[in-house]
Amino acid sequence: MRTEYKRDVSHNYLILQEEKAVDTSSYQVRMLTGNVIPSILKCHLQNLDGEVLFYYDITSKQSIATLFEDKKFRSQDIQSILEGFVKVMEELAEFLMNTDQLVLQPEYIYMDAERKKVYFCCLPGYQKEIQGQLRGLTEYILPKLESGEWRKILFVPTGALMSTVSFNEGASVPGIAHAIMIEHC
Repeated sequence: MRTEYKRDVSHNYLILQEEKAVDTSSYQVRMLTGNVIPSILKCHLQNLDGEVLFYYDITSKQSIATLFEDKKFRSQDIQSILEGFVKVMEELAEFLMNTDQLVLQPEYIYMDAERKKVYFCCLPGYQKEIQGQLRGLTEYILPKLESGEWRKILFVPTGALMSTVSFNEGASVPGIAHAIMIEHC
């Protein structure tokens, strides 16, 4: 996956290009570009010299990698990220989108710092198992927790939203969290 950033007069964009060719007429691409999925970064396509580029609007947002580069996660931050993950998984299931196309790397998860709303990047053609990506995200977050502030964090994902339609289309079972508990010291 190739990553670029671009700024025009009134917008900032994250531009992603998948290594292999993407079928722009596929269901996943049409759903991503033709709908507003609230927890997914707004996206549009551009063809440039025969290459398909996905432009994600990141105006007024920062990646969690940048936001927490030099500071620790607080309880509100963790809660926003975990609740955002639950919400995006529900939205992807609602739109019958493949959850393995969600990019759960800190550089591609954006937060509106004022509203504490989390936005995710969904890239058609990107195929990484969501369970492994979630494990990687938690491994990134754990060392950055503010020490002495936490007694326990409980995050319970299940496969409750498995749909026969998405199963027949080859989509993975979404891991939906039905329990999030954060207890302070």
